[in-house]
Amino acid sequence: TSSQASSSAAAAAGHGDPAEQAITNFVEWLCGQLRRPSNPTKAVPTAISALAVLLRDKPTRALFTQAGGVQLMGPLLRSCTGPTSSQLAYETCLCAWQLSFHKPALQALAASGGEAGDGGTAVTVLQSVI
Repeated sequence: TSSQASSSAAAAAGHGDPAEQAITNFVEWLCGQLRRPSNPTKAVPTAISALAVLLRDKPTRALFTQAGGVQLMGPLLRSCTGPTSSQLAYETCLCAWQLSFHKPALQALAASGGEAGDGGTAVTVLQSVI
């Protein structure tokens, strides 16, 4: 599977630290929950809550970007409608804001339909709006 391939690639790259491997596996699992939630009403909010904390860490932003999670942010945010999804919208915006400080994530956001441009003013606008 792709998570086994990523795990093997991380091990081959010299990431032998068990904590790093656990975080990598967790981020990949969270991305999987965002793609195909095991419980539609609970999995996505729980995954986004965890990511809102994890993405404070710069290396985790890179892991999330490599796992393809950035492309999931736009559609997820657009699906946050109504008063019952305000917490999910807030935490998704927090994740996007944290990712805006990681250039590859910003580029991936732009490629997935976000208006990130090449950085500069657009980054400032994204960070200010969020």
